[in-house]
Amino acid sequence: MGAGRRDLTSEEREAILREILLKSVGSFMPRLAKGFGEDLAAKYNCNVRTIRRIHAQAKANGALTGVMKVNVASKKKGRMLSAVDSSEMERTVSLELKEARLMDELSRMLEGIVLSDGSAESSADGIISEFGIEVIELNDE
Repeated sequence: MGAGRRDLTSEEREAILREILLKSVGSFMPRLAKGFGEDLAAKYNCNVRTIRRIHAQAKANGALTGVMKVNVASKKKGRMLSAVDSSEMERTVSLELKEARLMDELSRMLEGIVLSDGSAESSADGIISEFGIEVIELNDE
């Protein structure tokens, strides 16, 4: 990417395509109208070549034949979810899910201690020993 240029978001690219489609009354324009590309480039703060590429990409994907599902998303690497390592994503999601389940289980146990009729200390001691937590004694000496 050169100086002064920026990458368009997928939403901006789709908005550009919508404006091209609105400008082409009746059917998709095989070519951009004179000066229209420059106007869009100024509006979206990008290069005219970017506007022309979006138009060409829409034509290649079937906009001329009336296909409404046209993808004009950026082809740069790292712009898609598929660029994320799927095994790393699955591992992270499973760890977060496991932690959430453990926190939920712990909160239910603590809630049970508070709401129980028996002594809270014996219930707490049972849970502490069940999870193998070492009790730290704080003595003011």
